Amino acid sequence: MQQSWVDYLVESENMHVHFWKTFKDWDLNRLIEMAYLQNFDLQIAKKQVETARFERLIKKSELYPQLDFQGAVSQSRVSPSDPFIPLLTAFNNKVNFFQFGFDAIWQLDFWGKIQDATRAKLYEMKALNYAKNMTQVIVFADLASAYLELRYTQQEKHILCHLIDVVKKITELQKLRFCAGFENELNFLEAQILTTTFEEKLYQVEKEERLLIYQIATLTSKNPNTLLWLLEPKSLPKNLHILPLSFPSTLLKKRPDILEKELLIQAALNNLSAAKKELFPSFSIPLSYGRESDLFPSLYSAKSTFWSYGINLLAPLFHGGKIKANIKANNQRYLQAVLEYKKTIQDATREVEDHLITFTKEKEKLFSVEKALLFQQKKFALYQDRFDTGLENGLNTFTAMQKTYETQIQKLQIEKAITQEVIALYKAFGGGWEVPPTQLAP
Repeated sequence: MQQSWVDYLVESENMHVHFWKTFKDWDLNRLIEMAYLQNFDLQIAKKQVETARFERLIKKSELYPQLDFQGAVSQSRVSPSDPFIPLLTAFNNKVNFFQFGFDAIWQLDFWGKIQDATRAKLYEMKALNYAKNMTQVIVFADLASAYLELRYTQQEKHILCHLIDVVKKITELQKLRFCAGFENELNFLEAQILTTTFEEKLYQVEKEERLLIYQIATLTSKNPNTLLWLLEPKSLPKNLHILPLSFPSTLLKKRPDILEKELLIQAALNNLSAAKKELFPSFSIPLSYGRESDLFPSLYSAKSTFWSYGINLLAPLFHGGKIKANIKANNQRYLQAVLEYKKTIQDATREVEDHLITFTKEKEKLFSVEKALLFQQKKFALYQDRFDTGLENGLNTFTAMQKTYETQIQKLQIEKAITQEVIALYKAFGGGWEVPPTQLAP
């Protein structure tokens, strides 16, 4: 992925950090680019912003005079028996009418009602833009989570394949010993059962690997067959468990959904103000100018000119409580927006605290499991050496091998859980935090 694309993303999307760069994984960067360009949720969010922008322009246009052109051509027949029709008309009772002109009307925003409504549309448009940014954070976080889970699954697959090879070699040796009478049939059967168990687990891991690729395909809006290159094993990305020593207290203020709720409060306030101004009289200036005649050539004569202008006043007298009900409804929308803002802050704070606590506890758990794995590997190595020299039977060796595998998988699962918590923290902070340049991908 080119650096210019990353720089463009920084400027255009108003995201203060790109957390996926800390992992220094170009495959993940490539997937992020695909999701940015093609993810359906992101495309829908972008269209919602564009729709809101045009809705604001529609409302803003009410501040300006509205000018229309109108023209008419008609022919009518009058009754010659009509006593008000001149005698001349009796011989030619068809009347022609030609007209063209301009009609204009200007709604005077004397009380600022249209300006309030226009500002409300502006705040709603900005709020939708932040909602789009939050959608982007969620999509990128989900994509990073699925990708890293895929890499952890491939690590588990690698461990299983290695163990299956070791078990098969030991099984062959046991078979020779069994045929020579140095090993009982029970140990030989135990080796075959263990091989079958590992192969069944390998099948489940390969199935999970495929499902994760389908999940990534959904997030990037790609055909799963075009992402089969992800099946190629790859080492885990770097810097998966890096967190700052502390977080600034103002970091949550940058979270897009909190900024969105703030703007929705402003939009609700402006809509409430516009609703209250419906109680005041409105003023408009109509203007008409054109020409009309019963003969087409006469349209070019100044005598055919007509015009009119004035000022209109419209004051509400009785609307069955509609205006007051509208004011109360907008007031309730404002109160609802305030409550949603408070709830969003509360939820964001809780999410951050929960993930920080889980991250800390999982790190402590990982330290203990790493020590246990070290001891278990030494134990298995001793059993294997004794088995190779004929001092130990296969059953104890297989038991030590299975426990070693279980501890390895437990360590892998904890590492995966820590990585998921780091990504969840990025999501909880609405995109992450500033990362030192030394931790970023070149």
